[in-house]
Amino acid sequence: MVNYIKLVGLDVEYIEAINDDVIETVIRAYLSAELPIIADLYLDHKINPGRHAVVISGFKLDKNNKLVELFIHDDGIGPYSRVKPKGNFSIWENEWNETGYEVNLQHLLVPIYPKIRLSFFKMYIEYSKIRDELEKQLGNDISRELELFLTTSSDYKENLMRNSIENKIDLLTRSLPRFLWVIRLNKKEKIIGDLVYDATSVYVRDSFSVTYMY
Repeated sequence: MVNYIKLVGLDVEYIEAINDDVIETVIRAYLSAELPIIADLYLDHKINPGRHAVVISGFKLDKNNKLVELFIHDDGIGPYSRVKPKGNFSIWENEWNETGYEVNLQHLLVPIYPKIRLSFFKMYIEYSKIRDELEKQLGNDISRELELFLTTSSDYKENLMRNSIENKIDLLTRSLPRFLWVIRLNKKEKIIGDLVYDATSVYVRDSFSVTYMY
């Protein structure tokens, strides 16, 4: 599968599904950029175990902004199949269970444009560090208020156009790389601020910050 994706001129971000935080962050980060995510599954069965792949195409959040459901395309079940966590998202609850299978998520594969050189895990480390620092300062859990996502410079500037921000003219006229990683802080459904990184760089570099005004 990886070789086929590379044959059509794309690279593959290969991410181990270590825990729910990694899984949720990957899904939200890449689906916001409208990039498909391929889930590498192990279908555990007493008689006929095997590997399987599906495409994650959407997700559902609860009122606390927590991931509670996935929507996948599975050629063994059909399009828009629903997935719930069985304790956590490393083990899936869906139609495969009805035929005696336990569904284990092993890896997540994301086909990406080769110019996106800054990997998810480098940004995840940066995102986790900022989250830990903010929680120490504020004294509470902000995991539901901080998000990491990939976007394009054109889409990001459209977002800036729609909002009141500091130094708006300077930011809108600034030359930006084609792809950006954004760490965004929200509070009560309002955007507080962004840290924006060059996704075409090999290294994590803080490109600029954006402060929103209300």
